[in-house]
Amino acid sequence: MAAFVRICHAIKRERGPEPSGIIPMRVRVASYLAEQRTKELWKREVNGPMDNRVLIALIVVIVAVLIAAAVIVYNRKRSERLRERFGPEYDRTVKLHGGPAHAEKVLAAREKRVEKFSLHPLPAAQRERYAEEWAAVQRRFVDDPSGAVVHADELVTQVMEARGYPRGDFEQRANDISVHYPVFVQNYRAAREITLRHSQGQSSTEDLRRAMVYFRSLFDELLEARKPQTIEVTHERRIAS
Repeated sequence: MAAFVRICHAIKRERGPEPSGIIPMRVRVASYLAEQRTKELWKREVNGPMDNRVLIALIVVIVAVLIAAAVIVYNRKRSERLRERFGPEYDRTVKLHGGPAHAEKVLAAREKRVEKFSLHPLPAAQRERYAEEWAAVQRRFVDDPSGAVVHADELVTQVMEARGYPRGDFEQRANDISVHYPVFVQNYRAAREITLRHSQGQSSTEDLRRAMVYFRSLFDELLEARKPQTIEVTHERRIAS
């Protein structure tokens, strides 16, 4: 670590700070060391022809440095893209998997999986039918909150299938929907958690009302086929009584 710090000071002293801040210090250090090694070899061979082995060694060092720099820049750009696309889902996945390296592989795999789906908007008649079903679920909530929430969960799943998402289990559905709806999937998971707690007698009627709001937020996005959102605050909709 002390040697690394000394090299960093030497780089700043000889070359000054990197103005754009784009090139990481690790890359600058690797480039600096390669340059110093090249100077040493050049001084050693300056009075005679350069041996082929020395030339090959120089080329290998330079190529290795360029590859390392390209990998670091690529990984940084990928991290920025995934963080921007998945928003709060990125943070959740990083926490779940103990760091960005594994989490980003998981998120990239989700993207590749969802790219294979034949997603499509719903025809107007089908949207209208689902909207009517939702209105019936809301009316049912007055007399049967528990049954209404279970029906709302199933209705969201049906709309997902109609849009082209495979049914799968809940966690797989949430992962799939997170690619295009990374904010609303947080509501979807929260609603599911409430329904699970309710099955154990741990949720109140007010909790069930929140679950309906959460299901409704994703239901509306899927039904209306709006442009998938990235990072924004989700506002709860008031359930009509």
